[in-house]
Amino acid sequence: LALEIFYLADGYAYLLGGTEGASSAEWRSFIERLYEDILQGRYIRTAAAFENPLNKVQRFKLKKQQVPDIFLVDL
Repeated sequence: LALEIFYLADGYAYLLGGTEGASSAEWRSFIERLYEDILQGRYIRTAAAFENPLNKVQRFKLKKQQVPDIFLVDL
């Protein structure tokens, strides 16, 4: 669920360029906190499946930028 919220909150834009130029301080704060919490494993994994919304090109681009795999795979 955390990954789904991350992508619904425009996490792809965050992964591409961080928060520079973000128009909303609230969004920046929210997305950075969510990103860190996902990386630290603060959310329990459930039986619910998650299909990553990224296409092959987007995944390749992010993998090249060394984005952690948790943001690139289906769960």
